Amino acid sequence: MSRFVIVADDSRTVRKVVERTLTRAGYRVRLVSDGEEALAACRDERPDLLLVDVVMPRAGGVDVAQRLREMDGLRDVPVVLMTAREDGKLDHLVLESGAVDAITKPFGPEALRAVTARILERAPDSMRPYAASQPPPPPARGDSHRPSNAHHEAAGHLVTALGKLVRRFTGTSTPTDAQLHAELVREISPTAMQSLASRLLHAAQELPDNLALQGSIDHEPLVGVLQLLEQQRRSGVLLVRQESRRIAVCFRDGCIDLALGQGGEREFLLGRYFVERGWVTPELLDEHAATNGDGEWLGARLVAAAVVTREQLRDALVTQTSELLYEALRWKRGTFHWSHGAERPEANDARLRLPMVQILMEGLRRLDEWRLIEEQIRDFDMRLELRRDAVAMLATDSMTPEERTVLAAVDGQRTVRDVVEQTSMSSFDACNVLFRLMTAGLVTEGRDRAARNADGTSA
Repeated sequence: MSRFVIVADDSRTVRKVVERTLTRAGYRVRLVSDGEEALAACRDERPDLLLVDVVMPRAGGVDVAQRLREMDGLRDVPVVLMTAREDGKLDHLVLESGAVDAITKPFGPEALRAVTARILERAPDSMRPYAASQPPPPPARGDSHRPSNAHHEAAGHLVTALGKLVRRFTGTSTPTDAQLHAELVREISPTAMQSLASRLLHAAQELPDNLALQGSIDHEPLVGVLQLLEQQRRSGVLLVRQESRRIAVCFRDGCIDLALGQGGEREFLLGRYFVERGWVTPELLDEHAATNGDGEWLGARLVAAAVVTREQLRDALVTQTSELLYEALRWKRGTFHWSHGAERPEANDARLRLPMVQILMEGLRRLDEWRLIEEQIRDFDMRLELRRDAVAMLATDSMTPEERTVLAAVDGQRTVRDVVEQTSMSSFDACNVLFRLMTAGLVTEGRDRAARNADGTSA
C-alpha cells in the first residue's frame, strides 16, 4: 500500500509541483491550502507525513505542527516545514514546532523525494527529539516544571540575535541554533531571562527616536527592517534602492500610508491599475497624465476631474503600494535608508494605514512562488513560443480567463516582458500563468535561445 502524504501550502503552484513529484514517486497525495484544512485532513485520514508551509492563512506551519502534537492518534505524525527562509531561524522553527525537518524553497524534485523518503524510512521513535510518550530531560537547575512558552520564545530571540555572531568567531564546528536554544532554556532560568529582558527594554527606550537606520539588503533582510518599524510604531520614510530603482515606503505610527516607486517597470505606474479595472481608457489617462495642473499628483487630478472616485483611487493605491512592497521584498541586493519624521504630500493625502502583517504574509507567499517560477522563467528577455500541437489538443474553455489572455499573447516573437505588457497584468500574475502553461507543455522557450543555452553560447 502506498504511503499517504498531506501537502499544505496556500500557493497553487507549489501544491501542483509537489503533488506531481510525489505522485510520480509512488506516494498518495492530498492537497490543502491552509492550516485549518491541514488539521481537518489529518483528522479525516492519518497521514504518514505532513508537508506544511510555514506562512499560510488560518494557521501557519509552526502552529499546525504544535497543535498536531496535542491531538490523540496524530501527535507522532512526522511534519516537514516548507519555507523560503534561509536565515539562522530555520533550526529554531523546527525546534519550536516539533517538526522533524525543514526544506527550503525553491527545492527540486530530487531534494523533495530525498527528504520524503528519508523521513518515511525512519523508525517512529526517532522522529522527534523526544518521543511523545517520553518526558523531556530535566532542566539543569532542578526546576520542577517545564520551561514556559514565553521562556522558550525569549531564548529563541537570543539565539536569533547571537547565533550567527557566535559562529563568526568560533568557526563552523560550533553548535547549531537549535542546540544553542536548548542550552539557553536549560542554563538561563526564567527569572534571569526576565531580568535580562527588562534591562534590554530599558536600554532600548533610551535610544533616540531619530536613530540612524540604514544598511544593505544583502546583510539585513528587508522583512526584518519593516517589522522593526512596525513594532516601534515609527513615522517617516524608508527609501529602498536597487541600482536606478527606488521605492519610498511612507510610515505613520508603524502603519504604511503609501509606497512610491521610481525608475521601475511600467506595471507599477498608478494609471495601469485604473486601466486594468476598466475605470479609465488609456487615451483619457494619457490626456490627464500630460497635464500637470497646479502640481497635483495624478491621483488627485483624476479625482478632481471626476474621472475616478475617491474609493476607486484608494483601491488602486492599496494595490500599487502592496505590489511595490512585494517587489522590494524580492530584491536580493540593494540599500535602505530611514528618514525619521520625513513626510511625502501624496502619503498625507492617501493615509492608507495598511497593517504590516498582511503585506508581509502575502509578500512571503509570492516570494515562494517567484522562486519556483524562476526555475522556468530565468529572465524577462526570454522569447516564448507555443507548442501548437499541444494547444490544438486543449479545450480552451477549461482554461481560466487569465490563462487564455496570456496564451493569446504568446506569438513566437514576444519575450516574457512583452507578454506582461501586452496583457496589462502584473508581472507576478502573468509569470505565474506562464509558469503553469510551460509546466503543462503548452508554452516553451524560443528555439534559437534554447539552442544557444544548450551550446553554452550567448547572444
